[in-house]
Amino acid sequence: MIAPEIELADGEFADDHDFGCQDADFAPEAPKFTASDNCDGNLTAAIVVTTDGPELEEDGCTWSQSWTANVMDECENEADPVTITYTWKVDEVAPVISTLAESADLGCNPEEITAPVFTAQDNCDGALTPMVATDGPQQTGCNFTQTWTANVMDACGNMADPVSITYTWIEAPAITFEAPENAIASSCDYADQMEVSEAFALWVSEQTAGLNIQGGCDPSVSNNSVDQDIPLLCAGGDVTVTWTIEDVCETTELTATWTLTAPDAVEVTEVMDLTSSAFDYADQAAADQAFADWLVGFTVTGGCPPVVTTDPEEPVAPDYCGGSTTVTWTVTDQCYTTTTHTATFTVENTATATIGQFDGNPFNAVCVGETAQFLASPSVDGPPAVQSYLWTFSGDPSLLNLGQTATDGTRRRRGAIYGPDDVGEQTVDLTVVFFNGCS
Repeated sequence: MIAPEIELADGEFADDHDFGCQDADFAPEAPKFTASDNCDGNLTAAIVVTTDGPELEEDGCTWSQSWTANVMDECENEADPVTITYTWKVDEVAPVISTLAESADLGCNPEEITAPVFTAQDNCDGALTPMVATDGPQQTGCNFTQTWTANVMDACGNMADPVSITYTWIEAPAITFEAPENAIASSCDYADQMEVSEAFALWVSEQTAGLNIQGGCDPSVSNNSVDQDIPLLCAGGDVTVTWTIEDVCETTELTATWTLTAPDAVEVTEVMDLTSSAFDYADQAAADQAFADWLVGFTVTGGCPPVVTTDPEEPVAPDYCGGSTTVTWTVTDQCYTTTTHTATFTVENTATATIGQFDGNPFNAVCVGETAQFLASPSVDGPPAVQSYLWTFSGDPSLLNLGQTATDGTRRRRGAIYGPDDVGEQTVDLTVVFFNGCS
């Protein structure tokens, strides 16, 4: 009543066995059994082996196959069945690495560089932890780059396609500078429009040099001065220039204004023709002073300033006893149309003197030995005092001063007695000299 015994043949696995990862066409060799009975001896040839499989497990990767050995002796004693199960994995699919991160340019001066996070999933092994490698930030000037590469292998040695994420960014210090300065210039400082343009260009150049730009990442500077309309010499005005300082991270605009101040308009105050009487002046010095006072009445204001010339170059007052001086002023200035102005300073001598008869005594005909009486009658506006009477007679008469008949200095008579040698026509000249020496 003793049942036979079943054992695994020599060289076979002693128990269930896992073959690990195998190719898809893997087929394990069935295990070999031996059987012995206490009465019947070796029953190996009588062993009946049945198998299920191979079967794929639910995970879709694991395969298994079982073999069950049975035997019965001649007395129909049935041995305890022996079952051996082989398992193996078929995984020919590489795991997949994924990340929510994307390679990107992080721009300028990012506050923090956060390494990307990688995950991996395998069809058989499920979630895997990738190995992430990086060489750290790599710098070229202001430019930085860092690459992270994730790799992973599943239990069957399938290597995932590596996934790399690269971040680039720029680390640039802040740009520092000194602001350009405004400037004010006067049109009178320049001879022409070319000099104005040169002065403007010099100002732009000096302001550009004075920006003293520091920091940044190889910053550049430009300005729009060539696009501006430079003020005209005589009109003046202002022009604003914009300087642009920029690098890869920063753009700054600065402005300054150059102002050209136009000259005030030229204003000419002319003098008018002036006529005065010789008897307004005591002497030549008085007339000279009056003439000088008249000259300074011509004035010019505004301009840069204007140039005023006279013709004659050094005007001289006329003779105080009568005459005139004409002066022409020429006014020139860089922002003024040249003008000329002419005026005359005149001194008039309005005095007259006549010779007439006195008390009805004719003077146009006398006999030899008779007295010819002549009456001096000077005349002038606002009768000035007579200084002297100068008589000149032709021939050789005897002269007789018959006295002054009035106290106002306007009448004086003179007598002349002609001899036989003076028979004929004679002339009498009279010069009246007034208080100031004018006659």
